[in-house]
Amino acid sequence: MRTRLLAVGLLSFGLAACGGATRFASTWVDPAARPTNWDGQKVAAFVLSARDSIRLGAEESLARELTSRGAQGIAGHTIVPKEVTEDQDKVRELLREGEFGDRPTMQRLNPYG
Repeated sequence: MRTRLLAVGLLSFGLAACGGATRFASTWVDPAARPTNWDGQKVAAFVLSARDSIRLGAEESLARELTSRGAQGIAGHTIVPKEVTEDQDKVRELLREGEFGDRPTMQRLNPYG
């Protein structure tokens, strides 16, 4: 019991020591970045991932979030069939036909997923 208490104490101390000194060395904001207003617009939500299980769920979540913020969010996989996702011209054509405005895109940065 005493060993476990000592281990928990050391772990807590180690974690506390790591968190106090964390700070941003520098930050950058694109000067051309401006807030957007997607109220009422159809917005296609795409997530770039090699794994369909991640991509489909994330697109649905992103579409729901866009809808909750006033846009008409639509998951990209409901617009663009998987077979044509590599053909950029066909994807653009499908989006033009659907009269979509902006197309926010998310990509996972984890190289293992």
